[in-house]
Amino acid sequence: MPQDIRTSRDHGRVQISCLVSDIRLEWRLAEDNGGTRISVAVDIPEEEAHRLERQREVASASLRNLAEPARA
Repeated sequence: MPQDIRTSRDHGRVQISCLVSDIRLEWRLAEDNGGTRISVAVDIPEEEAHRLERQREVASASLRNLAEPARA
């Protein structure tokens, strides 16, 4: 799937936009008491609302996979 990926090192942010369906995921990393807080926001246009639950599942799985090496 074609994607536009932008990063902002200064803001600890990676933004991934789907160029087919206008779905946007924004990942943020922030220092948190000696660790790292990871968050993700998903922006889905109304016409793609039927895909929201699947996008939440994908974002949750990706978040777990991203955090796992830090736990080890």
